[in-house]
Amino acid sequence: MKTTHKFAMNSIHIKIIIRGDKKNKLNSAGLCFKATLNKHKVVIALGIICPLENWDKASERIIYISKGRVKKELVQQWNDIIVRYIDRANQLRFDYEMKDMVLTPEIFKKEIKEDSKTHSFYKFIENLIPVLALRWSVGSIRNYHTTFKKLREFSPNTMYGDLNNTFLIRWEHNLKSRGLGVNSIWRHHKDLRLFINEAIKFGIKLENPYNKFKLIKVKGQRSWLSADEVIRLRELLLSGKLHPSHDKVLKYFLFSCFTGLRISDVKTIRYADLIDGQLIFVPKKTRRYQKILRMPLNETAEWLVGEGTGLIFDTFTEQVTNRILKEVASIASITKVISFHVSRHTFAMRFLQRGGKIEVLQDLLGHGDIKTTMEYVHELNSEAKIQIMYLDN
Repeated sequence: MKTTHKFAMNSIHIKIIIRGDKKNKLNSAGLCFKATLNKHKVVIALGIICPLENWDKASERIIYISKGRVKKELVQQWNDIIVRYIDRANQLRFDYEMKDMVLTPEIFKKEIKEDSKTHSFYKFIENLIPVLALRWSVGSIRNYHTTFKKLREFSPNTMYGDLNNTFLIRWEHNLKSRGLGVNSIWRHHKDLRLFINEAIKFGIKLENPYNKFKLIKVKGQRSWLSADEVIRLRELLLSGKLHPSHDKVLKYFLFSCFTGLRISDVKTIRYADLIDGQLIFVPKKTRRYQKILRMPLNETAEWLVGEGTGLIFDTFTEQVTNRILKEVASIASITKVISFHVSRHTFAMRFLQRGGKIEVLQDLLGHGDIKTTMEYVHELNSEAKIQIMYLDN
């Protein structure tokens, strides 16, 4: 007598949906992978927060809008995630039918999550850095490339499943063996943490090992110029005795001493940004937040700016700028080690010394977290204690 074997049949219907009922203040909402598996519903969040204007319901894909908030590269990456989930779901259905097994919702969810751990983490980083370059400064992107290079030297082939606490401990030991200091190691950890968080946002199902890994950073010693030192530099500029390159660098360095601008912004501000005695622009480092900075200019800052069109300052690279600043400091008999960032610290400390409010300073410096600005208050208090001790003599 013949026995007919009936294979397990798995049916699956897939839809990609946007949770428009749970949109945020930016009119964006999360995308979900919705599957009807053997008459059971399975919903998996893709980790993508998509502007409603970019979602095409008919094609169930994200579309690029030329003047929209989402860059073309990011649209492509998000759509790749959607395709990967759909392909994986269909492959699971086929595999389980070949094994004559019923694919349950619980198994389906587990298999989808496990699959992501077998993909190359480095391939994701290679695609991620160009996208980050659209939001972050050149210096930050250079740091990301350096961290990525050190990661590959430490572990040439890393999958998502390799990213655990042991991996972080081994990598930190590797960085220490290279002779890196505490803060350099902290920076590389910070970059890796960002890479992992971005992967999670893009739908990779893994827990960030940094949630249970403590990062250590040593507080650096800030340096700033006194009022007397700033006056000496201003008089040196007025003397007309400086070499043209020294004159040029000192001009935009002093401008930052009176405004607190980063060198990345000094390089890009234009005369068109000057409106009614204010410099109005979007800082480059925090451009992704699109927060407009309004910097009132005092008489000295206006004098340094002068009149013209196009870029306000003709600048050198940061490396050349810092080299020339050291030469200028020597000419002015200033013994402190000076880099361009000293100007930003100088502005913050002088602002607080003259009774400026910490909340106002936070806005002027463009800090997202008041804790960052409070570090200047701590520095000021430490300086006050030292000055009080001098009263004994």
